[in-house]
Amino acid sequence: MRSKLCFGHTETLASLHSEIKNSLRSFTDMARPKLPKKEKKSIKFSFKMDEGEFEQLAKLCEYSDLSASEVIRSCVFKNRLPKARIPILEKQTYIELRKIGTNINQIAKHYNSNKPVSSDKLTAFQALQEKLNLLIKLLVNDH
Repeated sequence: MRSKLCFGHTETLASLHSEIKNSLRSFTDMARPKLPKKEKKSIKFSFKMDEGEFEQLAKLCEYSDLSASEVIRSCVFKNRLPKARIPILEKQTYIELRKIGTNINQIAKHYNSNKPVSSDKLTAFQALQEKLNLLIKLLVNDH
């Protein structure tokens, strides 16, 4: 058996080989469990489409964050379009709009409690409402 110098220690190639084999085995133990044969997707089917259909499929894939195969299976076998991964809006915009909605709910709760509201707060609230209406118009009309 040949020896190899490894980090200042002499080890045999056989011991290095078994160490590597054990390391690889630990990786395969962490792998996803294998599907039963009935659930395994082993049959491949291909078809042709025109450019418009391809672009539509690409948009659906982007919209749902799924592969083309998953989108087609969802449409064909479940008879429905896949759900969006998140609203079309950018995630940060969505988070900010939720915060604004929460603040508006708090303002509405205070307003509905029949406690007096100062005129400057009412003016600020109306200005905020106008800006939100404009923002909603822009978002709805932005296709």
